[in-house]
Amino acid sequence: MPAEFLLQQMQWRESVEEAANQPEALAALERRLAVEMQDHYAELERRLDGEGDYALAAELVRKLMFLERLREEIGDALERSDA
Repeated sequence: MPAEFLLQQMQWRESVEEAANQPEALAALERRLAVEMQDHYAELERRLDGEGDYALAAELVRKLMFLERLREEIGDALERSDA
């Protein structure tokens, strides 16, 4: 993974921790993450269908796996904040 992406992941996780008991802040993070994931899926489609760049497509899939786990963490935090 590129260092820039790993740094971004750390920042996302810090944001989730900071917003842990704030449902509105968690929901805002979830919306931002959804937009980011949409962008990655669109780029993945371009790389696979348009350019045949399978190496970059594989990297995008790994990034999306990280983002999916982060989305699950946000969902878990939202559930805990509702309890």
